[in-house]
Amino acid sequence: MKFWMFTRSFDNCVDSCDVDDAAKYNRLLQYCCGKALKVIECCAVMDPREGYQKARQLLRNRFGNEYVIAEAWVKKLVDGPGLRSHDRVGLQELADDLRSCKETLQARP
Repeated sequence: MKFWMFTRSFDNCVDSCDVDDAAKYNRLLQYCCGKALKVIECCAVMDPREGYQKARQLLRNRFGNEYVIAEAWVKKLVDGPGLRSHDRVGLQELADDLRSCKETLQARP
């Protein structure tokens, strides 16, 4: 669900910088964890330019599926915890999630 936010932030802070692809790939390794890191570690043995581009492609293929992201947001909103009457905190959290969902799905890269 956070793929597009991560991609936009990474592009703005790292990819747009005037540094070589080896440095960009190393930053990508630093900012990824868990499954995402495991997916791109294999690119370390490649030529830096090819490895960085392949890592970005692998991340997009694995985590950037628009349908899967939209479905995850809908599932979170529909199957989330129920609201009780006078639950101001829960209502605010639902409103924040709805806003995040709307903005994410409209502003995807």
